Amino acid sequence: MLVIRLSRTGKKNAPSYRIVVAEKSWAVKGKNLEVLGHYNSIVNPKQFFCDKEKVLSYLKNGAKLSDTARNLLCDQGILPKNQKIKKIYARKASKPVDAEEKNSKTDDKAIEEKPVEEVTDDNSPKEEDQPSENEETETISDKQ
Repeated sequence: MLVIRLSRTGKKNAPSYRIVVAEKSWAVKGKNLEVLGHYNSIVNPKQFFCDKEKVLSYLKNGAKLSDTARNLLCDQGILPKNQKIKKIYARKASKPVDAEEKNSKTDDKAIEEKPVEEVTDDNSPKEEDQPSENEETETISDKQ
């Protein structure tokens, strides 16, 4: 299947892109069938050139568009605005840090105390066997 997509060119920290037609299974920076135009997003105003007739002929023959290429062609008026794809590019949420890793990174002054979970068993003593509230008893949380 043929795909119209962007292929990155240019120097480090100064990207420019070619709009190319390539087989979908081919590498993005690999070979392509034809260069249809170019796009430079660094300069102000952004430079965009694309051969409209060739793009439309490839689309008639069954070529697909990548999301970014579709949005660029919609912005330039080659495709209707209602075909634009709203895609959110965001960073993935970072992994939560384990408590052990957090404690190892922090000083001894700021040690976090973990809450103690109460375990209830069927064999636990009944209310009659447990000491009353008036009696002084040490609990697990008091020892820490």
